[in-house]
Amino acid sequence: MLLWVKIVVISLILALLIGPARGQAPMAQPPAPEAPNQAPVPQTPGHEAPNQAPVPQTPGHETPDQAPVPEAPGPTILIEEEPSDALEQPDQPPNLDADEARMFFPIGFRLLKRLTFGGFAQVDYQDGRLGSSRSSSLRPATNRLAPFPAETELVLRRARLNVTLPLSENNGFRAQLPFEDLSGIQAEDAYYYQTIGQSNLLTVGQFKTPFGYEGLRAIWSANTIELSDATNCLYHRRDIGLMLSSDSGGDLTGDVAFVLGQGANQLNGFSAVNVLGRVEYHLTEHLGLFGSLHYGLYNTAPDSPTNPQVLPVRRQGVGARYRNPPFKLDAELLFSQGYNRYSGTDTSASGGYTTAVVQLNEQFDGVLSYDWLDPANGQTNLSAVDNALNSRERWVLGLNFYLDRKNYDRLMLNYEIHRQTEGPSFRTQGWRLRYQLLF
Repeated sequence: MLLWVKIVVISLILALLIGPARGQAPMAQPPAPEAPNQAPVPQTPGHEAPNQAPVPQTPGHETPDQAPVPEAPGPTILIEEEPSDALEQPDQPPNLDADEARMFFPIGFRLLKRLTFGGFAQVDYQDGRLGSSRSSSLRPATNRLAPFPAETELVLRRARLNVTLPLSENNGFRAQLPFEDLSGIQAEDAYYYQTIGQSNLLTVGQFKTPFGYEGLRAIWSANTIELSDATNCLYHRRDIGLMLSSDSGGDLTGDVAFVLGQGANQLNGFSAVNVLGRVEYHLTEHLGLFGSLHYGLYNTAPDSPTNPQVLPVRRQGVGARYRNPPFKLDAELLFSQGYNRYSGTDTSASGGYTTAVVQLNEQFDGVLSYDWLDPANGQTNLSAVDNALNSRERWVLGLNFYLDRKNYDRLMLNYEIHRQTEGPSFRTQGWRLRYQLLF
């Protein structure tokens, strides 16, 4: 034991003699690495500030008609605030040269400091008089004809977390995660984006496909609480693939996407490349005209890879957007041959919507909307309410109250009237109320 005590004491004396003298200035530390300048994250096409030509934007995170700036999106996916150029760096250990100091700051840690977060939540009150579209559910229907009983409810309709990781001013990653149902979270958006030159944007991953306008715009910027049946039936929504967006700064913008065709988070079973495209031309300062197409195949039996049930998809759309404050008007016609979400089979379908908005003052907007859909042109079920065959229409009278117009913090009140226009007479009507918060 005495021997070990002597060894320790001698080691301490040697360390003091060999080390720097007391009071000596510490060795200079390398300067903290500066974070690269953060460029604004590209946003989804078709959702631009009012009275301006649309700017190609990252899919699913689009700027609405009155471009909000929520704290740290899209649309993303809301529009996040970018992190400061001068990111605060953690303390570095003393007496290390630059090469040794890098060992304490791995690339992964530095990238994590660039992450930005945003999102939104929507809480809905839904009138039970609107009815349910399924006999097995008492929840009021959000779309489709609803002939079954329902109960009035207060529900968390949507909650989304948006995460953006810029790698440089020209590229990065973005994801949108739903968390209203924590039992099985699957990404809404998950993609890599890369600017190409001054006017092109490449997106690879899972994103909103470029078709139409009502479905493509950010859901938190919609003028009505629920979208039209035409959009719900004929818009393909999200899929996996790649998209090229172009905006030369003039009056013409465009997007083309090549996707697997089975929808979001679907990699199993048969898939075939589907092509979707959208072009918009600003005819005047206030009026924009756009057209869309979707050509491909859809497998209605994705869980049976040895026996796929493949149907053609042929869809076209034309529409217009008018912006001249305090008035806004959106209108679109959609046509389909082949598979659609309501008929579930190879039918001819058509539908459309017209929505007018007038800003009454800084806090209130008045809304009037009409939409219609025939999911199977030329086919009718004469004996029952039938979502797969019979045509229908919807009227919406709405009032939107903005607690913060810039950030779309608002209350939305809608009175809806639904009517089947083929087959037996059927009608439902009722209220919806939504509170929405962006963060």
